[in-house]
Amino acid sequence: MKRMIPAILLVMITILTACGSEGLTSSDMTAAVQTMTATVMTPTITPTPAPNTNKIVLLLNEAVRGVDPLAEMIDASFVVTDAVFIPNDMGKLTTLEIRIHCTCIRDIVCCTPGRTFVTLINALWTQFEKIGPEIPDTITELHVACYEDNFQEAMVIVGWRDVLAYIREEINGYQFSERVNILTPY
Repeated sequence: MKRMIPAILLVMITILTACGSEGLTSSDMTAAVQTMTATVMTPTITPTPAPNTNKIVLLLNEAVRGVDPLAEMIDASFVVTDAVFIPNDMGKLTTLEIRIHCTCIRDIVCCTPGRTFVTLINALWTQFEKIGPEIPDTITELHVACYEDNFQEAMVIVGWRDVLAYIREEINGYQFSERVNILTPY
């Protein structure tokens, strides 16, 4: 039925033109038919490709695990366990949450939220060429869930534009640190 509508419209316009409407030229008629055709066509929705969170986690772990064996043996080890894209109320992905676990090797306090966040940001910086294409343009915030011994000790929140500015060296560490919010206890 939808395919017949343009043909019916063309016939109607032809009849009206034949009845004495002297104002329509052939280009006017073509434009009218194209407009009518466009209004009855069903739009094709192209889905946004889903970000590959598996790739993000594996690449971040390449940058935090095995890089400094001495630190991992006498100080602390880190592992990224998940990356989750969180939609806003409209369904648009606006938040990237990365979950990272820290384990102190000796019985000392070494897994602070700040240190865990810095470790993650350094990993993100190192792997950004590979990770960047997986992150949608709609992301506005980075949430870093910091865990120690499977207990979430903090959530670090920073604007995604600030993360990008830091990675691109448009701002320095002093500036970036002022834009970081650490929420604890969590």
